[in-house]
Amino acid sequence: MSLVEHFDATLSSDQNVRARAELSLKQLEKEPDFVLAVLQLLGNEGIELSTRQAAVIYLKNRIARSWSSAKDAASPLDIPEDKKAIFRQNLLPVLLQSPVSTRSHLMAILNIILSTDFPDQWPSFVEFTANLVQSSDAREIYAGLICMHELAKVYRWRVEDRCRDIGPVITSLFPCLLQHAQRLVAQDDDASAEMLRLILKTFKSVVSLEIPIELLANDNIFSWIQLLLAVVQRALPASVMSIDADVRSSHVWLKCKKWAYFTLNRLFTRYGLPTSVSRDMSTEYKTFAQTLQVNVVPNILQVYLSQTALWIQGQVWLSPRLLFHLGCFYEDCVKPKNTWVLLQPHVENLVAHFIFPQLCMSEEDEELWEMDQVEFIHKYIDIYDDFNSPDVAASRFLVKLASRRAKQTFMGILNFATGMLNKYASASAQEKNPREKEGALRMVGSISHAILAKNSPVVDMMQDFIVVHVLPEFTSTVGYLRSRACEMINRFADIKWSDKNQLLNAYNSVLNALRDEALAVRVQAALALQPLMRHTEVHTAITPHVPMIMQTLLQMANEIDIDALSSCMEDFVSMFSHELTPFASQLCVQLRDTFMKLMRESLEQTAADDMDSLPDDKSIAAAGILNTLSTMILSLENTVDVLQEIERVLLPLFTFTLDNSVWDVFSEVFEIVDGCTFVSKSISPVMWTVFEKLQSVLKDSAIEYIEDCSPALNNYVMYGADALRSRPDYLSAMVEIIHLVFTNDHLALNDRVAACKLAELLMLHLPGCLDQYLQSFIELAGDRLLVSEKPSAGSYRVFLIEVIVNALCYNALATLQVLEAHQWTAPFFTLWFNDIGRFARVHDKKISMLAIVSLLSLPNEQVPPSLQSGWCQMLQVILTLLASLPEAMKNRAQIERDYDGEAFDMTTANWDEHGDWDAEDDETANDFATGHPEGAFSDDEEYVDDFACFEGDYLLEEDPLFHTPLDRIEPYAFFREFVSHMESSNPASLQHLVSGLSGEQQQFMQALLSGSVPAANPTQKS
Repeated sequence: MSLVEHFDATLSSDQNVRARAELSLKQLEKEPDFVLAVLQLLGNEGIELSTRQAAVIYLKNRIARSWSSAKDAASPLDIPEDKKAIFRQNLLPVLLQSPVSTRSHLMAILNIILSTDFPDQWPSFVEFTANLVQSSDAREIYAGLICMHELAKVYRWRVEDRCRDIGPVITSLFPCLLQHAQRLVAQDDDASAEMLRLILKTFKSVVSLEIPIELLANDNIFSWIQLLLAVVQRALPASVMSIDADVRSSHVWLKCKKWAYFTLNRLFTRYGLPTSVSRDMSTEYKTFAQTLQVNVVPNILQVYLSQTALWIQGQVWLSPRLLFHLGCFYEDCVKPKNTWVLLQPHVENLVAHFIFPQLCMSEEDEELWEMDQVEFIHKYIDIYDDFNSPDVAASRFLVKLASRRAKQTFMGILNFATGMLNKYASASAQEKNPREKEGALRMVGSISHAILAKNSPVVDMMQDFIVVHVLPEFTSTVGYLRSRACEMINRFADIKWSDKNQLLNAYNSVLNALRDEALAVRVQAALALQPLMRHTEVHTAITPHVPMIMQTLLQMANEIDIDALSSCMEDFVSMFSHELTPFASQLCVQLRDTFMKLMRESLEQTAADDMDSLPDDKSIAAAGILNTLSTMILSLENTVDVLQEIERVLLPLFTFTLDNSVWDVFSEVFEIVDGCTFVSKSISPVMWTVFEKLQSVLKDSAIEYIEDCSPALNNYVMYGADALRSRPDYLSAMVEIIHLVFTNDHLALNDRVAACKLAELLMLHLPGCLDQYLQSFIELAGDRLLVSEKPSAGSYRVFLIEVIVNALCYNALATLQVLEAHQWTAPFFTLWFNDIGRFARVHDKKISMLAIVSLLSLPNEQVPPSLQSGWCQMLQVILTLLASLPEAMKNRAQIERDYDGEAFDMTTANWDEHGDWDAEDDETANDFATGHPEGAFSDDEEYVDDFACFEGDYLLEEDPLFHTPLDRIEPYAFFREFVSHMESSNPASLQHLVSGLSGEQQQFMQALLSGSVPAANPTQKS
């Protein structure tokens, strides 16, 4: 069978024939000349188009798998270097004559090869491209533009290599590209537009990150900017305007305009704003930026304003993407003085005729409302990633005006919106325009932060505004007006309702909307209930309806996947836990089933895409369901029977998530396991079943989640110690997890800290059960502490020290023997005692004191010589710990009160989430020479990475949920008992220890022995 026949067979409708052909190709592709044969086939102009398409797709995948040499091991599919050279030599001619349908795949192949081979293995590429670009034949020019575009894409983010590798290319060929573009922009045909598009995309790729210095020479960059402005102003050909608007948006001429707008905006935000220019920029860039700010940006703004005026008048058509870029540019012009001065005279017109029309429902929006409520919600309510929407850009522009230039624009915006609302109210039924009213309400809602801000001149008027313009729309026959009414209550629920009847009226309207026929209205109603229920009157009124509301929310969660509903349910569970307790098990069943449905659909979608993807909407919504479950479980304290039933209900959820390795929700699932074990203060048989799966998945593939899982594992130790004593396999699994963390080089320091905590808890809760593991704990911590890592300071070092300190408490003699065997004794004690000031928690001080007492209780002959010279220091350290203990205990008591809510009430905290209406963030740095705004990092400051907190002079914070058997020990009484025991059993040793104390320390010790407890730090070790 020939190669052509092979590819023809892959297109067969017979599944068996197609499978045999694909298997045969997999055998053929191992031949060294296979890729050359396929390329030769593509160069044959007589080949059928379908066969050509099958061949080029196969070739692209083959090149993607095996061209790069940066692989760990050789593969039979690797292409030999001599074959690569021949392939490169023949690729460009094939690309030159390829039809449009296969060109994109050949371009992808070219990109792959350039990424690895240019310039070292392919120096001739530049000469070939230059000949094409400088040709007089349009077809060759087009092929040359493709080559330039792919090269620019490869080097888009390679600033250092770009200067070396394609700087000369920019110098020699960009003037030619500019000439071509200046000629093409005046043409009307689509072929010219396609070549212009490639030139503009090439330029965009080259300047997006940093302008090459070659373009700054002789002010070449400004000629390119003039070209971009010419494209922006260029009228669309009549042939394009005759196309349907939906199709027109994707026409190549619109793509040219899109890249012109994009690049101008990028140059403006990168160099045209005073605060965007850094001090370390070279002179060339500073000169360019200054010229851009003073001379070019005003011109760009004027061109944009002219295009906007023509669009307002209906004389030009702008695609949604172009309107988006205009809105973004105007938004960025609000803050700087130099652009605001130019923009301000046009603001009134822009608000009325540019922003407002885009905030109103369009005909397409209404059609979407009628045809697909779910899609409408994702597009307009649950906006997750619709960053390129023109109405979103217009809304951001409006928000920036109202927040940054409130004194000049706020009242004008509000007057315009209320004018439109009054016009609607006074119009006859036939003349009312619901689109305009919805748009006006959206406008007011968009600037709610400014309306509700401190010192706002209108905040006290909002109750009347809601009563007049919002509440009537709850009974509107227009569905999207009912939806917007709910959204407005959501935005302004926090106003001061002087008339509580109107507040309850608003609440009842929202509650009724929760039963609306339109899903979008029901969703908005649910979201509006969240802020409303913070009012005491609403909280009281809503209480009898909570079970019904939760059922409604669960039903909606089954209809649509949005995280906002999960957040709403979580709030209801948190605020109405008492009312929901009788229904807790039933609700958990429904939440579990909703979660399982979402996750199965998500996994099926991921499998269908055959790729690992970022969390999708279903995964995000599922994580929200888990957060609701977690909140519910934490509210069930003192209801152990209900909790045990819920654990049985949730077992399939745990099993499904862990068995299928659903990474996206591991953190949330671990939090639920933590909640179940923490609230019950015991480990049920169900939760031990979960532990078996949990430890298995951690060991197999998920050890990087150890920090998230750490609280749950700690609970298994604290509340399941009896089971761990009787189940050596469980205990072994715990220890294995600790070993995995310490031997995995890819984990972060906070993961190691989690393993240290787990080892510590095991030693504290299981005395006498860890003899076979004690040495490994000491060696793991000691090696990192003293040999392989030697952390300079911080919490990580403290936790490593405490692993060995706990080992001393567990078995002082065995621990000393391990330290001695590695010659770590003196270095460890020096490190520990030098760091004793960082042992700030009550627990740190207690465990250190107990460890030292364990050492002092050893017979003299068991004390290694390396410790005897500093033996007197032991008692000094104990006194230092006891002296600082009252302050630590006071701090812990305060933290526990804060945790219990006695010291901090979130409802009365002095927060101003809406900001200050009078505070405008004016851009005063209009002088280019100022560079960074005041307060920015100075040139000599170093970057601080994510682990800086582990490397500084860091004190551990108290954890009010961290409890150990040490909590039962009263340290001062323990110290007195220890001294009394030494007096009777080994008075000579005691006298030796006391002789090493200073007079002040001896007085402090006598005070402790007499029963006097210090208030705070009366003495410190000298």
